[in-house]
Amino acid sequence: ASAGAGAATFSECATGTLEMVGSAYDCTISDNFDQDFLNTDPLTVNMSPGFFDVTDWMFVGKDEKGEREGQSGTFDFTAAVEALSYSVGKLMLVFKDGSGTTLVGFLVTETAGMWQSPFTADNFPDAPGIGGGPKNVSHISLYAQEGEPPVVPLPAAGWLLLAGVGGLVAMRRKRKDA
Repeated sequence: ASAGAGAATFSECATGTLEMVGSAYDCTISDNFDQDFLNTDPLTVNMSPGFFDVTDWMFVGKDEKGEREGQSGTFDFTAAVEALSYSVGKLMLVFKDGSGTTLVGFLVTETAGMWQSPFTADNFPDAPGIGGGPKNVSHISLYAQEGEPPVVPLPAAGWLLLAGVGGLVAMRRKRKDA
């Protein structure tokens, strides 16, 4: 299957959706019905304007089973992220369900956590089969954006050590001048 050439449009998630995924700080819903195919160029999640206005998402991994109970469970992509050969900037979880829904993306700060299905009547009022409760999640994919290597600040003890050495140098110069 290949992605359509048209640009995707996005809508805000319903109030309360962010609380459905641990460590989520933003959420959006795509109108793209091509799902999150990995054999397209660009990747479906990178179709203009891209999820969260980012068009350089890189696929990290997919959780098709996970630990689930109905419409909730846990995710853990820690090992997949640790195996990456690049420094990670943003992380995005993409939730997918069967027909009648599109992709729901969450920006997250953690690679593991709890989740509940975002496929609710609040987010998808016209989707068939959601009226009685949330739909099951088919799979969760993790995407990452390459980031700048982290700046490692000099610890406070290091600054104190430098100040102490500077003081000793100043005292030594003062003694030589006297």
